[in-house]
Amino acid sequence: MNKKISVQEAVVLWLSGFESKVAFFDSELSSFLYQIRETRYFQGHEIKGFRTDSNMKRKFLEASQHLTENNFVERKNKKYFTLGNQTPSELDVICSLYDFGYISYLSAMQFYKLTDKKSKKIDYTVPTRPIWKKLQLEAFLKSNADDKVSKNITFIPSYPSERIKINNKHLNVYSRAHTYRYTESGEITRVISIGDLFLEMVRHPELCGGFQHVLEVYKSNSRKFLNEIIESVEEYGRDIDKSRIGFIISSYLGIYDKRITDWKRDSISRGGSRKMISNDTYSDIYSEEWCISLNHDVFS
Repeated sequence: MNKKISVQEAVVLWLSGFESKVAFFDSELSSFLYQIRETRYFQGHEIKGFRTDSNMKRKFLEASQHLTENNFVERKNKKYFTLGNQTPSELDVICSLYDFGYISYLSAMQFYKLTDKKSKKIDYTVPTRPIWKKLQLEAFLKSNADDKVSKNITFIPSYPSERIKINNKHLNVYSRAHTYRYTESGEITRVISIGDLFLEMVRHPELCGGFQHVLEVYKSNSRKFLNEIIESVEEYGRDIDKSRIGFIISSYLGIYDKRITDWKRDSISRGGSRKMISNDTYSDIYSEEWCISLNHDVFS
């Protein structure tokens, strides 16, 4: 028969299960305390000294104080904890705190060593609020089988906020109805896959250091990642994406690939909105081959 354990011992045991997590919100600790108060058990151990009418705020303070004083965790910004025996990167922290999302745009370019530009914030892409809420609820119910606990959804993590600070950096939160595949670095960090990143660079150059910088990144790296770029465009790209990226790789950089040549079939009709930079005015400089206005000074 397993021995009875205290609340503090239960919390330490709970932490030992964080195999792919280096940080957690206050709400996660509160949720765990609520769970063991309702069930009186954790991993086969009976919890002692925890009555149904126990003051939860006091229990939270006692548990967090025990964890910090014994160097199990470090308190951060009065919102979250990091595990005390590690010095996690800011990317590991954000991916630990928010389960559904990935590093994107300029932060992803830095991760892949595609750019020397430094971002003052962390670019993080997440599903839209309804999708986020659905995913979080499913995960919460899966990890809390007890009926009383599963009905208390107040502990579900809130939507990512640009107000939170990770190692003195705020977040740039991008809400997207369509999210891409991501690459897992180690056990924690999730980063948009590199082919999808090259597609997003052309779709949102303003989030990736500007269009001229995007061209520089394509010039330096598109041969190396050509297959990944083509696969991403063929899976997710629209006709306008094929026109833009087809022109950049084929005509501007002079890189030949039959798959890109085949994109021209989707690009031969001259549409009224075919522009390299969607928000800028048309330019008289025009690619007949790709049916696109080259409305950026770099093409002058």
